[in-house]
Amino acid sequence: MKCLFCILSLIIFLSCTKRDLVSNKEINFATFTIKVPFSWKKYQAKGIDSEIYYLITQENDTILVEIGKYINDFDDVLNVSNLSEYDKLDSLGFPVKEMYFSETPEIDKNQGVFHKEFYYYDTINNNIGKIKEPKFIGKGVTAILFKTPNSGENVLISAKNLDLTSHKCLLDSFKTIQWK
Repeated sequence: MKCLFCILSLIIFLSCTKRDLVSNKEINFATFTIKVPFSWKKYQAKGIDSEIYYLITQENDTILVEIGKYINDFDDVLNVSNLSEYDKLDSLGFPVKEMYFSETPEIDKNQGVFHKEFYYYDTINNNIGKIKEPKFIGKGVTAILFKTPNSGENVLISAKNLDLTSHKCLLDSFKTIQWK
């Protein structure tokens, strides 16, 4: 009897989760719309020089939506030093535990070897978005950045450390963005 109850509970749970992933709703922002899972909720926050919104997922993860002219880029550059400099920098008191070292520092810096995320571009509704995806799901940022789409406003949608389900839903939602 307990086994049957557990199996039925699991089936109901999985069917609810699957329904939320398939059933989408459209959320309106000033410059665009996006389709997200039905269970996600939209909240507005107070911004100084941009509009700030939060989308809360079914798993209570927070997705930041920022619309404005002065949004930070994904221009994250990690400096990589030559491995042969480690001992010298350590003896001078540099925070070597927080630094990156390699036998081929220029190549590793250019290829983003030490970044937690992959970066690539995709065209969505005739606008080029820069996408950031974690190398390991659950450890890093999932995001998209549009620089001055049709409205002249930049758009950033980002979340940290999403589980596989929310990560996939967010990536799928990026593809549904429609500019006004």
